[in-house]
Amino acid sequence: MTLGKPEVLTDLDVASTSTSVMKKLPEVTLAFWIMKIAATTLGETAGDLFAQTLKLGYFLTTIALFLLFVVTLVVQLGSSRYNPFFYW
Repeated sequence: MTLGKPEVLTDLDVASTSTSVMKKLPEVTLAFWIMKIAATTLGETAGDLFAQTLKLGYFLTTIALFLLFVVTLVVQLGSSRYNPFFYW
């Protein structure tokens, strides 16, 4: 059994990889932190709404919100570039 030659990345390869990743990320600004805090707060509020007010329980609420997370993650990662609507 022979091992293949290891792939060597040059500075150009690393730069192009990080550039393509950075195209999908928002700039970290004050608006980013406001939205981040709002998203966290609303996520906790949604969890309480489903679990306690609608009496779904913590298990079903966790499953429902996890599935919502997976769907939004697939949409975000499937996007070819950063789209604020998909991100938030």
